[in-house]
Amino acid sequence: MKKNSIIILLKCRQPLNNLVCQNTVSVFVFLSDSFKASPNTDEVSEVFTLPLEFFTKEADHSSYPVPSVFGPTHSFMYTDPSTGNIHQIWGLTAALAITVAVLALGKKPEFEVCFNLENPVSGFKDMLNRRLSKL
Repeated sequence: MKKNSIIILLKCRQPLNNLVCQNTVSVFVFLSDSFKASPNTDEVSEVFTLPLEFFTKEADHSSYPVPSVFGPTHSFMYTDPSTGNIHQIWGLTAALAITVAVLALGKKPEFEVCFNLENPVSGFKDMLNRRLSKL
């Protein structure tokens, strides 16, 4: 990581199919103010950014049970002020965003989570092992 980089990659996970069979990839980065996104429109429908603190606030957060998922599924609704488009950030992407926000900001969320924010790697391994044991 160069100090003067436009993008500093924090986390990128492997593609997963979500509940409506869409291939999704979560990417977490620090961006400089000079960054201009130019995604491949065949692969990306829209790019939007929001501050990490968003994932620690109760205001746009909800959670709900999903059968076969350990703990509640977290969901955030974000309205892009420049386009008016509404985005839902939920499931694994929301869990990762909460974790990155807590670690980067050193601040716990205003809502309850059912995973270990003190040791997220251990918590996610435990969750994965529980899911795999039911296969």
